[in-house]
Amino acid sequence: MLTERARVVFPGGVNSPARAAKHLGAPLVAERAEGAYIYTDRGP
Repeated sequence: MLTERARVVFPGGVNSPARAAKHLGAPLVAERAEGAYIYTDRGP
């Protein structure tokens, strides 16, 4: 899963202290995009 890889590469799994806020939940990870649609590691 991309989120697990990000935790290894980035401290806290994100590249910004603002995104590391625990109350926001897990970071949104975009795997791909097609036109106006973004597909995440959680589905479309």
